[in-house]
Amino acid sequence: MIKTLLTLILVFTALPVWALENCRASRIETLCANITHKLIASIQVRVDRSSPIMAVSFVNLHNMEQTSELGRILSEEVTNNFFQFGYTIVEARLREETLTTHKESGEFALSRQIRHLAPAVDVQAILSGTYAIADDSVAVSTRVVDARTKALLAAAHCHLRLTPEVARLMQHPSPPTQARYSTRLLQLGNRDDATQIQGKLYNLGFYTGRIDGRWGKGSRAALGRFRASMGLPSHPHWDMETQKALLPDL
Repeated sequence: MIKTLLTLILVFTALPVWALENCRASRIETLCANITHKLIASIQVRVDRSSPIMAVSFVNLHNMEQTSELGRILSEEVTNNFFQFGYTIVEARLREETLTTHKESGEFALSRQIRHLAPAVDVQAILSGTYAIADDSVAVSTRVVDARTKALLAAAHCHLRLTPEVARLMQHPSPPTQARYSTRLLQLGNRDDATQIQGKLYNLGFYTGRIDGRWGKGSRAALGRFRASMGLPSHPHWDMETQKALLPDL
């Protein structure tokens, strides 16, 4: 179901906007603020702010297997804006290893991580987007789709001025997920490390306690649930395998 849903989302995102919105911005922050306001104006009466929305990295319209630094930044900016409006956000970045195209059917297949993550946190909607060069600008299209009914809840379209910096961001793919993991294993007995782990588990919906760096029964249970959702042995111990799964960007 999730595979079919993401296929539809990306197809919807690729569709032209029939009524072209006169939205242009010179800065990424301004563009993302405009997009956020347009999306929230459409979904605020149809989306529960306490139920998670899954946000994925924006992808290249002409190669939906590929994202870039620009795609990651656009997704993060819009996600942060949604968070400021009180929405609960779960991030699942799409990278070359995350999204695979089957040329025979044109369908998109999700990695094990997203297949397990989406049902585990009971996602109500998915936020996605595409970008493509259009003359002297980059056309950015976004969609919010209901995760259960597959209905299109909101859409926004805006143009970003194509500067040398934006062009550079489009040319650089996001770092692959297997590259450069931290060699330092976080320690549950270290309060700063434990706080970071608790915060990530909380954002993913596995932990509901206080984010205070005190690793207790609730934290151990949340970690066990996360490991089980990822298809890992469900013991509550912290190891490098768990760290790579929960905190892939370290």
